[in-house]
Amino acid sequence: MNHQKWNQMDQDSPLDLRNNYSFLFISSSIDKSQKILEVGCGDGELAERLASAGHFVTALDPSLEDADRVSKLGVHYIERDLENFDGGPFDAVIFNASLHHVSPLDVALKHTDSLLGPEGLLILDEADLVTPDEQTAAWFYDHIDRLLDERLITEMHEHDHAEDQERGERSDPPLLRWQKDHQHDPPLHTGDQMLLEVERRFALLRTSRGPYLFRYVAQLIEQTDRGLGEVQNMLKEETELIASAKLKSVGLRVVARKS
Repeated sequence: MNHQKWNQMDQDSPLDLRNNYSFLFISSSIDKSQKILEVGCGDGELAERLASAGHFVTALDPSLEDADRVSKLGVHYIERDLENFDGGPFDAVIFNASLHHVSPLDVALKHTDSLLGPEGLLILDEADLVTPDEQTAAWFYDHIDRLLDERLITEMHEHDHAEDQERGERSDPPLLRWQKDHQHDPPLHTGDQMLLEVERRFALLRTSRGPYLFRYVAQLIEQTDRGLGEVQNMLKEETELIASAKLKSVGLRVVARKS
């Protein structure tokens, strides 16, 4: 990641920061004017950034955040899950913090392979949710609890839980709290599980690990200048602490080619 280039991009809100951070990684991995499928497009902001850069984007999500969102700027929105989508061939299929949710994983990647054209790319900008140790989880929740106390975020909520599953409490040790907060039915995939299945079906070109925890806060925090400053500082600190081996890298980035 070229941080100087990233810092020069327009950032009006924490979500802009999050989306720009992913956009630079993804756009640097693909050629101009590519036909792209984004699986799990969420708010559609990343898809629209890719379209504005000259790509032709199909944005897929089983439940679009704005169900009435119209296709625009070269983005074709489809409210459907991956399993029930047929299209392509695409030059690249992108999972931006979404593959770790998709089950069964092997079926999802087999179908992804069928959607790619010859030499097509699979690009993951993901989270390896079993990576945090006690120190990493403590750093994360120190930020979360302070922002809750200052009312810059109103709740810590990331994944749907089954009725019989606990959520983490402040009184829990940080790593246990993290584990409770990331319980999910079906279980979320680990980085090793995703990499194993990718390598079974694709030619792995490169992987990297880096910051990711700031993305949680970007999603939860108020979308103001103050919120933006908090997330910018958190990204800077997370990057520096990873470089000095004081935090574990939760971010996992993968580029692989259709075999």
